[in-house]
Amino acid sequence: MGIGIYLMFLLPGFIRPNNFYAPDFLEHRLYLPMVGILMAVSQLSITGPRIRSGVTAIVIVLLAIGNLIHSRVFSNQLRFWQNAVAHSPSHPLAHKNLGAMYYFDQKYDEAQKEYLLALKLSSTEAMVNNNLGLIYFNRKDQDKAKEYFLKELALYPNYDNAHANLAMVYYQDGDKDKAEEEWLTTVKINPDHKETLKNLAIYYSQVKKDPVKAKYFYTEAVKRGVVF
Repeated sequence: MGIGIYLMFLLPGFIRPNNFYAPDFLEHRLYLPMVGILMAVSQLSITGPRIRSGVTAIVIVLLAIGNLIHSRVFSNQLRFWQNAVAHSPSHPLAHKNLGAMYYFDQKYDEAQKEYLLALKLSSTEAMVNNNLGLIYFNRKDQDKAKEYFLKELALYPNYDNAHANLAMVYYQDGDKDKAEEEWLTTVKINPDHKETLKNLAIYYSQVKKDPVKAKYFYTEAVKRGVVF
């Protein structure tokens, strides 16, 4: 009976509604089957309660040790996604998120490597081209940054962050009209995009000298907690 319970609760953990992404596994489904193991141990035909109790204790200790070892994977986000890539190297999401962890640590070379691997596995993986654009933007390579932001928008034209990032490239290149256009597109897609509201308020105040629009975007930004 114990083995039956173990298998009954274990098998659903291997049913994946999406065959592409590793995160479809719900790990907590794998814990309940342990009850079945303990029941199976208790039903062993072992003479003497002490021996049966000893076997049960050994099983519990082994499971606890395994759990402690596995828990290290969750100690921080970088380690988690490194483990995800190690165990699911063919999944672009794992490479994309590991790349993001490297990016946040300002390890741009490592981040770029993971993003390119993600694109190699899936050329339409969302946000990867945008993230590569950010790497080149930080390297002051405006042309490559623009190239990747445009690639992202060709795939996902309603991605607000890509429009906002492209606006910054245009602005730094001196093409302020195109920057304005991209900023306005950003807030049209996402009216709560705080950084863009702030940029528009400053732009209309200092560049366009349009106090009406400057006041409007300043007010909208302050409503959302933006500090100038």
